[in-house]
Amino acid sequence: QALDILNILRSNNINTEIWLDPSQKMEKQLKYADNKGIPYAVILGLDKENKEEIILKNLEERKQESIGLDGIIQKLTS
Repeated sequence: QALDILNILRSNNINTEIWLDPSQKMEKQLKYADNKGIPYAVILGLDKENKEEIILKNLEERKQESIGLDGIIQKLTS
């Protein structure tokens, strides 16, 4: 699913990078992105009902929201 999202974002001219080692802690991954000056992270997970969830995390403001892929594209291209 992550690769599908990556391809969709790239097809909408959104620069992306993917972390391929799922065994690494989320904190390390977010710190890497922050050190590179990456403003947003897309996080895939499960919500309370075990449904797939997409979270857009603003690394500069330290805020996050659960949002659909269309919403992510709209935010990152506007």
